[in-house]
Amino acid sequence: MKFEFTEDALKRLAEAKVREVSRDFDKLVEQLTSQMRGRPVDEIKLVLQRKWKRVADGDLRDPLLTKIA
Repeated sequence: MKFEFTEDALKRLAEAKVREVSRDFDKLVEQLTSQMRGRPVDEIKLVLQRKWKRVADGDLRDPLLTKIA
């Protein structure tokens, strides 16, 4: 049995994954905003990096990391 993806199906899968990661990131930022308010940016960056790695299995680096923190 041969399994094929059409370009349209692949696009829909990619878009769904982007929406999922975006929702996870929004939740993470909301959570950290309330927990880390008033803390030093360097401390927030460390926590954000660690949690982002768990959520998205990826690295969040500067300058975006600093901007979000």
